[in-house]
Amino acid sequence: EVEWVCAGEGTDEEDPTLRVSGSAYLDMLSDHKRNVAYHAALKEAVAPGSSVLDIGTGTGLLAMMAARVNDSAAQRVFACETFPPMRRLARKLIGENDLMDRITLVDKRSDDMGVGPDLDLPIPADVLVTEIFDSELLGEGLLPTLRDAVGRLVKPGGAIIPAAATVYAQVVECPTLALHTPESVAHNLGTALGWDCKLRRREGGVEGGVASSDGTMMELHVDALNDLRPLTDPFACLHFDLGAPPAEDSPLSCTTRVTARSSGRVDALVVWWELEMDSSGTLRIDTAPWYVKRGRNQQEGVNAGGSECLEEGKVVLPEAEMEALHRPCARTWALSDPQRSKTYAAALARALRGETSGVAADARAVDATAQRGDDVVLSLGEGIVMPLLAAQAGSRVVALQERSTFVRAQPSPPTKRLLAAAAAAAGFPPAQIRSLNCAPEQLPPSICASVLVSEPFYAECAGQVPWAQLRYWYDVCRLRESCAITPQTVLLPCRATLCGVGASLPELARTRRPAGVLEGVNLLGANALLGASAQPGAGQDSSDPLLILPQSVWQCGGEYSELTAHFDLLHFDFGSSVKALEGEKTVPAQVAGVCDVIVLWLEWHLDTEVPSCSVSGAPAE
Repeated sequence: EVEWVCAGEGTDEEDPTLRVSGSAYLDMLSDHKRNVAYHAALKEAVAPGSSVLDIGTGTGLLAMMAARVNDSAAQRVFACETFPPMRRLARKLIGENDLMDRITLVDKRSDDMGVGPDLDLPIPADVLVTEIFDSELLGEGLLPTLRDAVGRLVKPGGAIIPAAATVYAQVVECPTLALHTPESVAHNLGTALGWDCKLRRREGGVEGGVASSDGTMMELHVDALNDLRPLTDPFACLHFDLGAPPAEDSPLSCTTRVTARSSGRVDALVVWWELEMDSSGTLRIDTAPWYVKRGRNQQEGVNAGGSECLEEGKVVLPEAEMEALHRPCARTWALSDPQRSKTYAAALARALRGETSGVAADARAVDATAQRGDDVVLSLGEGIVMPLLAAQAGSRVVALQERSTFVRAQPSPPTKRLLAAAAAAAGFPPAQIRSLNCAPEQLPPSICASVLVSEPFYAECAGQVPWAQLRYWYDVCRLRESCAITPQTVLLPCRATLCGVGASLPELARTRRPAGVLEGVNLLGANALLGASAQPGAGQDSSDPLLILPQSVWQCGGEYSELTAHFDLLHFDFGSSVKALEGEKTVPAQVAGVCDVIVLWLEWHLDTEVPSCSVSGAPAE
């Protein structure tokens, strides 16, 4: 179940244009097969004089299609949308298409709409159309929305578009995906720490290990994985009649018998869905990977569970449970990188021996024998790796894991519990790692650290632009003001560099093409808000801000080639106070081609006197 919280007008502190322009709206609008399928289904279901309800209208495209099909002015369309920027855009586009007299835009969730004279919906609708699906189908609250809508907002026997949905899966072997399993994370962390990390599962949490996850979904373009090998044929997991959605207490799980067609190691389940747009099931669209059915370019879900061996001909019983849980793949990738942990461990060891340069510039003249906090290591952020590395070095550790109040209404993941379980698995004394959930200003005055270490990682910044993790710099300044660190405290990292490279990424460029006239609906007015790129050859006004997308390069799909050398754009010194920075760079092309993007990433420097002692987020093969 998903509970949505509606944001009122003017409540966003950030520019809503940035949030919308970085979304997948344009990519969806450019999906020709999807648009044709919805238009055909509406044309079949909507009769002259029908009333139509569009739930989650977004740009208003489906509502405008419904108002235009069959050339009837008698149709009445009701469209609900609660996200203010999209609601304003839908109203604008409906006006530009001269459909204000046929479409009523409702500023409510569908389950808050009233039915009756003088209410939101005068009578139940003849047709319901919606597209509130995510990569695993159900994560945007599809089933509870339809339970309410079918029972209240649609006439008995009314048309539901789409009419049905099926979730498919396939058992695969994929070393890359195996990096995201809890066992792999635990093994690689254990390798870096120098101890055998035993991970045992138990329902709902952690027991004797670093982390446990029973089938968390990750949203990936699996076609980018060249080491993926299917072990079974695709099979249907779950089927839903969307005109008769399952009851609230119905279990959303199944057990299916499938036979292995090839021997190998089970690393993951690749999951996708198919929609039957009409009641006959003849009109269908899906999100299957390219290797399953050519011509798809939407996202699939990947269930990264534990690995086991599978022999050809063996019958397996994969269990599929549909849960709206996602783990950012970039995070498990970082945790699964033993070299990354070893780099931090080496820098931390040098810091504790007094051999590092990661101290504030004005502290260089201080006597090297000065007291630096009696080897107390303060770990900052929501990661569990740094406290373990510090404890492994023999230090007393204070893990400061401030619970975020900036983004999440609910507490962030139980880092404190995970850290306690990992410390117990490693055999550290309970008193060696002290975990505090408080603001830097609330640290006990007795804490004065000799070393401050951070990955940096803040859960609230995951999935955002790389420099969102520069909240670390802000927190370092807060710690300095609270005297928890001094000018003699070694900072790991001590500096960072924002780097870039010019690259050709044609598939991403395709998804940012301006929208035009789609199935008779003019969407030209949507391009500015949705972040469309300039037409080839049209140039771009230098006063227009460049669109910045928080996307991983490898998940953009298609070919990628670098056209320039890597370059430094901005430098951040965490020994100084937070301040505004600007940078400008002119970079010559080294390879001929169309420069579609500038790829940006952060490099974290742990020791400025050891160039190799850095952790980079640069794109790699």
